[in-house]
Amino acid sequence: MRMLYTWNYLSQGWLLMSYLKNPRASAGGFFISALLLCLIHCGGSLNLKSDQSYDSSPSIDEPETISGILTIIAIDVGQGDATLLITPSGQTILIDGGGIEDGIEDILPLFSHLGVTHLDYLFVSHYDADHIGGIYEVVAGNDGELETKDDILPSITYDNSGTPSDASVVFDHYATAVASSRQTLLPGDEIDIGDGVVIDCLINNGVTADGRSLPVEDDDNGASMGLLITYGDFQYFTAGDLPGGGQSGAETTVDAEGLVAPLVGEVDLLHVNHHGSKTSSSEYFLETLRPTISIISVGDNNTYGHPHSEVLSRLSAIGTEIYQTEAGAGGLLPEAHIIDDSIFIYVEANGGYTVNGDPYESKRSNSN
Repeated sequence: MRMLYTWNYLSQGWLLMSYLKNPRASAGGFFISALLLCLIHCGGSLNLKSDQSYDSSPSIDEPETISGILTIIAIDVGQGDATLLITPSGQTILIDGGGIEDGIEDILPLFSHLGVTHLDYLFVSHYDADHIGGIYEVVAGNDGELETKDDILPSITYDNSGTPSDASVVFDHYATAVASSRQTLLPGDEIDIGDGVVIDCLINNGVTADGRSLPVEDDDNGASMGLLITYGDFQYFTAGDLPGGGQSGAETTVDAEGLVAPLVGEVDLLHVNHHGSKTSSSEYFLETLRPTISIISVGDNNTYGHPHSEVLSRLSAIGTEIYQTEAGAGGLLPEAHIIDDSIFIYVEANGGYTVNGDPYESKRSNSN
């Protein structure tokens, strides 16, 4: 069970939101969360003893109306991936949908608090169960049934077409849920969302936007979709479980990261590929992108050992700030921000942005 608490960052116009998970909360944290909820529902205000002042307004039911702000939420779905974007005018974009039960337990409750009842776009990076398992649940809505009034049906669903190498009931459920909206996103496609938000597909199915390719048959991770998202001076890259030539048991993965890295260039925010697996986040890829912020979506006690210590070392070497939804089960850097919750990014068109309240400036705005 999760509790949502909210406050408004008055001095910069941010609405900062975060889930607090009761099983991980200290007694003090639980008390503060309860106090926040009381203040929100009673219309009171909250001043924290810090450099900034906060209060509880505006209502959490209309965060998508924040003028001039692109909201990016890396939803804490444990060992899986799901990211929600809300444009300044309230268009909603979901990238992946977590695993089985994540739609019910994590995504739908967040949507309910945000007032999200429709998705304008759904992007599916690839067909692994921890990326598509929750999509049927999201589309079916709280009653769990398709084609009822509470469905959250995407207007457009973009994926890499076809079926996974190891087709499963999970994929069948996904395909059924989005059948009427499903389209193939091709490398080189550019989608102008409006509000200054542009999404470029730089790699999909092992083919890059400039026509280079890798053999990715029967390699769902290698077929992952890579998206460069631009809002004003801010750029963000996300690519599912895209591999970078790392070793997985006796096999060496394809180096799809090396193929796409020059097309991406330097970015402000990187959603770290494959939950911090050592098969991804190659040295060349990270040195090319040099993200200011790196986000890792990962679950505690996962059986994969994510994030791997090798990846954390490579991230540390480029000086990026690391934010993790959870601590995971692999390496741990003392300087990393372990949120134990969803990660909230608020981006202004001029490139200023915050990550769970920490302020940053985009690289391009600094160069102007």
